[in-house]
Amino acid sequence: VVLPVEKQIQLYSSPNLREWKLMSTFGPAGDTTGIWECPDLFEVPISNEPGNTKWVLMHSPAPYMQYFIGEFDGISFKNENPPAKVYRPDYGPDYYAAIVYNNLPAGKDPISIGWVNNWNYANDIPTMPWRGAMSLPRNLSVKKINSEWILLQQPVTSLKNLRTGHRQWNNLLVEGTKRLPVTGQQYEIELLLDISNSDACGIQLAVGGGHEIEIGYDVRTKKLYIDRSKTAHQSFHKNFEKLSRFETPLILTDNQLRLHIFFDNSIVEVFANNGEAALTAQLYPQTSDNAIQ
Repeated sequence: VVLPVEKQIQLYSSPNLREWKLMSTFGPAGDTTGIWECPDLFEVPISNEPGNTKWVLMHSPAPYMQYFIGEFDGISFKNENPPAKVYRPDYGPDYYAAIVYNNLPAGKDPISIGWVNNWNYANDIPTMPWRGAMSLPRNLSVKKINSEWILLQQPVTSLKNLRTGHRQWNNLLVEGTKRLPVTGQQYEIELLLDISNSDACGIQLAVGGGHEIEIGYDVRTKKLYIDRSKTAHQSFHKNFEKLSRFETPLILTDNQLRLHIFFDNSIVEVFANNGEAALTAQLYPQTSDNAIQ
């Protein structure tokens, strides 16, 4: 359970599901700016180390999420990352309250699913007849990068069964911007960018009439970002207009950035470098905002 105001997570045990005993308390740690809720504790495989695992304690300090990685001995959880540093499963504005599925088949790696929305404007988003949707399901594992445990997230592989055709471009040289000869507002993109000597690079979706959402990499700051400041239909809430650009540090290998992107009308989910970072954002493009460049 979680104590939302005290920023603590408590672990209880029970012999009969009626009498409960407090075993341990974790926190405060990491992000303590918002109330804590939606706690989840689960075991995950270590990437490329068959049979080895770590434990992840994940929860939601409103309106975003964070996780801790370490060990759980059945009584208490011990965080093995720097306690003051904030690690987020998603660095975009619209991913919240993700929880791992229970009762998966034996031997199945954990799969989480989150809520694609943000409490700063959730009740006013211009969708009909729903408000808020679930994310794509994500396979979870962990990896140690620069002495820190990082949660890896990738869309479940069964999504490939939904593919109904593809276009492919190889060795495409881009100077300035280049528009692809394809349009749409529902698609999956696998993109490998060789940055070379550029200061920045990326891709723009929902392009048209001066509108776009940009997913890019700033070489100088070594940060991956998503920027929806030029998308259509933002005036429905002042907080939506303010929360337009989100970023996270991301170290590249051999100057290459690998992006796996899903765009579905009003939602963009981005997975970078085999799941080392994820960013999810809502947008509300006009029908004519359908180019890619």
